Amino acid sequence: MPVHMKVSDIVVDQQYQMRVSMSDETIADYAEAMEDNAVFPAVTVVEIEGVGFVLVEGFHRIAAAKKAGLLNFPVTIVQGDRRTAKEHAYGANPHHGLRRTNADKRNSVMKALVDPDYEGVGATKIASLCQVARSFVYKIEGELKSKVSTKDTFQPPHESATQNAAAPADSRPGSSAGPAPTEPVAAAPNPSRPAEAATPGTGTGPAVT
Repeated sequence: MPVHMKVSDIVVDQQYQMRVSMSDETIADYAEAMEDNAVFPAVTVVEIEGVGFVLVEGFHRIAAAKKAGLLNFPVTIVQGDRRTAKEHAYGANPHHGLRRTNADKRNSVMKALVDPDYEGVGATKIASLCQVARSFVYKIEGELKSKVSTKDTFQPPHESATQNAAAPADSRPGSSAGPAPTEPVAAAPNPSRPAEAATPGTGTGPAVT
């Protein structure tokens, strides 16, 4: 049964907000109606030990209550823990309040699919949790697997293959060949020839620089 609670005592934690974004227009409309004493349904909070009364459904209503300057607001209190809070948050607002967009539903399903608390529970459980069709869960699950697969199979280009192809056989990693044999010198170099003009690596193939 709903009770009235101080708005300041309600913990607003965005990790339990499944909407992609808040609607300023909706908040303004709600606030105006509240100022005219319109009655709104209670929001849902989960009492978590050591944390307090955590809001899991009714983010627009509480934002509007603050905008309208209300001190108290009706709440339905659920006893539980963080998992309890997530279970209420994933499927929040399926039939009332500001209608969820497909982006909101997608965000909820994606959060549930990567949540360690629900790893391996299956599409049927996730669909029930997020209040969406099972086919919608399969679609999002397929997209996530495709992204992971693409990331795992991508390999950046390497320069080693080009470098190995350009290097002499004896300098390639893993080559069993020893240094290239040096051919015997048939005659002593001409003393009149400048030393700096001598060609390095004579008889050993092209010099590698």
